[in-house]
Amino acid sequence: MIDAVMFLAGAAAGGIDAESALAASPLSRRVAPPDIDAVLAAHAGFCAAGALEDVEPGLEAIPAAKQELAVAALSWLRRRLA
Repeated sequence: MIDAVMFLAGAAAGGIDAESALAASPLSRRVAPPDIDAVLAAHAGFCAAGALEDVEPGLEAIPAAKQELAVAALSWLRRRLA
């Protein structure tokens, strides 16, 4: 389930409704919602931390992508917790 949540957080960055995709998965029905939220929060934090790292010239797209993933994961988590 960890991989699925992280994959769907990336899909959310691309505009896909991650919550609907997660709900359609039979695997997600066996996982408690707080556990999914915890994975999503950890993934968002990991991506946000990576977005703050210094990179060599020419690699600026890497922290930018990590920031985009962090924002998408946090947005999804915010909707789940509302």
